[in-house]
Amino acid sequence: MKKRWIIAISVIVALVGLLVLLAFTLFSLREVKVDFRTSRQHLTASETEIVESAEIKLGSSVFFRNKDKYARNIEEKYPYAKVINIETVFPSTLVVHIAEREELYAVAFDGGHYICDNELIILRSDDNFSSSAGGVILLSGIDAPNGLVAGQRIDGALPALAEAMRENNCLAGEMRSMIKSVNVTNVFDENINASQTALQLEFYSGQTFVIYNCDYGLRYKAGLLLEVYAQLYTYIGKEITVDGQTVILTEQNLSSATIEIRNFYDYREHDESDCYFDIITIGKQTAV
Repeated sequence: MKKRWIIAISVIVALVGLLVLLAFTLFSLREVKVDFRTSRQHLTASETEIVESAEIKLGSSVFFRNKDKYARNIEEKYPYAKVINIETVFPSTLVVHIAEREELYAVAFDGGHYICDNELIILRSDDNFSSSAGGVILLSGIDAPNGLVAGQRIDGALPALAEAMRENNCLAGEMRSMIKSVNVTNVFDENINASQTALQLEFYSGQTFVIYNCDYGLRYKAGLLLEVYAQLYTYIGKEITVDGQTVILTEQNLSSATIEIRNFYDYREHDESDCYFDIITIGKQTAV
């Protein structure tokens, strides 16, 4: 019996030794590659430069690598780089998957503007910012202190508008071409006796959209916004009643209208996909 135990322990020790040997030979890191998942406009660093910035040491095992640290090193060196993940390709390779961060917002600070992506990661500073269709969107309602540098994130509660728009097939480039400014604000709602986050979007075409209660069903409200925006002028000639009087919507009304998008309060009957809009013209609200 004792002999069997000795044999069993010897086999286990041999297997462990073999695994350790393989880990430091067959599974020794020999190569690091970079996979660019998007086109590059601002991220001009070469694959070699990105690998060097990660500070990945070759030679030791591919196991137990601090991939989060490598990602942070890259993103601190190159703010436009977003490390999606670092993949281990056995037996001896790491692949860094990278996308380029897109400029989306301009946030004012004392002396200029921070140009940020949808996550409020600062990509660069701009001392002479001016809004124009296709450029970045002016974002207000978010406090941005002086002295921040590229790669840092601006602290602030920003509803995931860009993600909600993307889920409705409206990407960052289209957002920049349509939306001039976004203001983040809190609105007290007497119906629920609480404050809720609202977004006020000013469009280059002249309309203003206001999305209320952005923490609830934003994806569906963004979808409704895009739907209304696309067909807004089909309401020309529509008769609506305001304070007992009939009003006929005109192109002039709609070209400068404010459209409010809300959800229903009765959650027993409506879920987050149920939302509606109101058109405000000449200072009066007209339900549609």
